Amino acid sequence: MNVVILKFIGVMNNRELDLLKLGFKKNEHQNSYSLSKYGEEWYIDFWNITDYTDQKWNILIEDIKHDLSEFKKQFFEGVRDSFGYKFAVKENKKQIRDNYNKYNSWLQEEQILKPGKRLNLERIKELEIKVQTLQELL
Repeated sequence: MNVVILKFIGVMNNRELDLLKLGFKKNEHQNSYSLSKYGEEWYIDFWNITDYTDQKWNILIEDIKHDLSEFKKQFFEGVRDSFGYKFAVKENKKQIRDNYNKYNSWLQEEQILKPGKRLNLERIKELEIKVQTLQELL
């Protein structure tokens, strides 16, 4: 009797861990586990954990993993194709270009040799690094 109970608890814990690793949350009031991700929701009742055979449980977990990867791919494709994402990318490129132009202008001003002015080599090196980094981002 004790061996059966320990085996049942071990199966319950292993299956519970499988769900928790996938991001499911335990809801004791509804006797279920739930996961809401990428605009989709999954529910698994407590009885599924205890009544499913190992083979049926493994199939269920693999199906959930497959669904999660497909919905994740579709979700990020949708985000990438959205107007907001395209606008943000465009604004980011504009900001990088503006900073590149600003630092490049400052660098050229620092490098101009004027009477009575000493070159600040440390400042020039700093600006060269910034300009080079921003140029790589462009």
